[in-house]
Amino acid sequence: MSTRPLAFLLCSLLLSACGEAPEPVAEAPAPIMQGQQLRYPAGHPQLKLLTLASAEAARPLRIELPARLVWNEERTQRIYPSFAGRVTALRADVGQQVSAGSTLAVLASPEFGQAQSETARAETDERLAARNLQRQR
Repeated sequence: MSTRPLAFLLCSLLLSACGEAPEPVAEAPAPIMQGQQLRYPAGHPQLKLLTLASAEAARPLRIELPARLVWNEERTQRIYPSFAGRVTALRADVGQQVSAGSTLAVLASPEFGQAQSETARAETDERLAARNLQRQR
């Protein structure tokens, strides 16, 4: 066996061992979480991957489709007044949440005024009848 290949191999190993040691890789600083935001410190390698792009407003989109609006009868509540009349003021808007007993609208109703006067007359008659009954006892 020739010593030449062995000498060549030995020289190659010695030359490879003579090189400088690789520089230690600096560990990247950890990102910082601030609530819902993730912040990278300056010089972080992740920042090299990010690029800026300008945003443009979207064009208005208009599509005409044949359609028909239908009320969902399972989620619709019809409200009727006890007396006929004219709405003079609205106190609640469509879609607004209201509680039981809250005023939804103000009505001007001649029938309601007449019913109030009849109720007052009936209460007066009832008090008079109660006094007459008390006197007869």
